[in-house]
Amino acid sequence: IEDGLKEALDNAITSEKMKSELITNVSHDLKTPLTSIINYIDLLKEENITDDKRARYIEVLDMKSKRLKILIEDLFEYTKINNQGIVLDKNKVNIVEFLSQIIEEYIPIFEENEIEVVKEFVDEKSIVEIDASKMVRVFENLFSNAIKYSYKPGKVIVSTFESDGDVTIVIKNKG
Repeated sequence: IEDGLKEALDNAITSEKMKSELITNVSHDLKTPLTSIINYIDLLKEENITDDKRARYIEVLDMKSKRLKILIEDLFEYTKINNQGIVLDKNKVNIVEFLSQIIEEYIPIFEENEIEVVKEFVDEKSIVEIDASKMVRVFENLFSNAIKYSYKPGKVIVSTFESDGDVTIVIKNKG
């Protein structure tokens, strides 16, 4: 009985730690697109905005709001997951194009924070097999942290290189 009680207590403690980590991670993940949405709305409020910029900002707002919706759906999915873990929907993706697209979405935020983004992609095409929707969250978190903790004015360097069939991604900042 004592061993069973100890095991149940250990499981409960582990479960509580995981719940706490989940809440922290989800809060961060939800805050990232929400912050972008707020920033783009502020940009749209500017009086001397061109039609091209307005259209671009609305496009990004549309993307970020859909991203927020997906994150919320992922949260609901997570609550349904059994002990088998998260199922990844892996597809072959050109990681250079993938990163370039995410960086492009973040350019106004980088500029607003006086941070220059330098892309150092050794290869134009590096194919990896990833779950793109989950990896977007990873890179959004990394870019958000780079912005938050970089010296301003500053620089964030994003580089990729391929070696022996593996792709390495490096995101550097000073801060």
